[in-house]
Amino acid sequence: CGGLWWADRAATLVAPARRGPLREAVLGADPLAAAAYALGYDRLHAADVYDETTISSTTVRAPDPATPTLAWGLVALAAGLGAGLASRRRALAPEVP
Repeated sequence: CGGLWWADRAATLVAPARRGPLREAVLGADPLAAAAYALGYDRLHAADVYDETTISSTTVRAPDPATPTLAWGLVALAAGLGAGLASRRRALAPEVP
């Protein structure tokens, strides 16, 4: 879950009062964190994460897996539909000599 590591670096760029909300926003948008939480794996308290990042020791709410999972699923669906339409359009286009 890459968001767990870059959230801490990004948080140092904002005022201390805004660091918690920024960390939560990063976790809420991270597709890998969403997948982990949807599967019941708490990355914020995993030993390999806890030892390497400060986000796990701060008061950050664990993300709700439903919202980012749905959002990233819709992005994937839209990308798939777009690729399918582009492919169909190329197949139907007249050949240029």
